[in-house]
Amino acid sequence: MAAILSGCTMSMKGDWAGREYCGCDDGDLLDRAKCKKDVLVKYKDDLKNEEFRKAFHNHKCD
Repeated sequence: MAAILSGCTMSMKGDWAGREYCGCDDGDLLDRAKCKKDVLVKYKDDLKNEEFRKAFHNHKCD
């Protein structure tokens, strides 16, 4: 996965991370919370980038 995202813009990576975050809907409440935490931890350094953060927050969950 990292190899795929290495050539992407921060905006594209942020959108992808937003999709991952929105995909945390399996299991009970604790499973969903852990999934969301794992996504945030995975991208914590990228979330410091304004372009990434904007794309992450602007991603609409379906």
